[in-house]
Amino acid sequence: TTQEIVERGLHRLCPVCEETLEAFCEMLGTVAGNVALTLGAHILRNAGAAQTIEQGIKMLDAKIASGEGLKKFAEMIAAQGGDPQVCYDTSLLPKAKTLIDVKADRDGYIYSIAASEIGNAAKLLGAGREHKTDVPDLAVGVVMKKRIGDAVKRGDVLCTIHANPASDRIGAYNTLQKSICIQPEKPELKPLIQAVIE
Repeated sequence: TTQEIVERGLHRLCPVCEETLEAFCEMLGTVAGNVALTLGAHILRNAGAAQTIEQGIKMLDAKIASGEGLKKFAEMIAAQGGDPQVCYDTSLLPKAKTLIDVKADRDGYIYSIAASEIGNAAKLLGAGREHKTDVPDLAVGVVMKKRIGDAVKRGDVLCTIHANPASDRIGAYNTLQKSICIQPEKPELKPLIQAVIE
């Protein structure tokens, strides 16, 4: 159900559910959701469907709240030969055999995250492709538990690895450990969208 997707995404239990939430701007404070809403609102305004950016955001929020966004996503999955029911029944999604937490080795703040290295770790797990003919494992991936600026204590879970037997767990773990920088001082958070060129 939609509720299960939201719950699993919010609790970061399922990489696909979390990506679904972010991709469809569930307005749960995710960076991707905020960026997608802002960009979508600009598109609506530029197309003449909304008078202002704020009106465009309200229009998109209404579409998400009504379930139309999830319905459209299901249609897109079906158009590409997938099972659209995964949008409504998350038990149909593939599940990784092993979950491994990557924990903070000190107290401080998440100062930076090397996004490309998170992607490389996911590729080591089997989520990506080294060659065009490679078949990705749809059950594996990395679920981030902390964001830049978050306070952490030693032992807090930074992210969770979803792995299968063929995954390079050690390589992914080591890559993730190096990609998340913890510093004693909280970083200055800059707005993700710093300027809009009209």
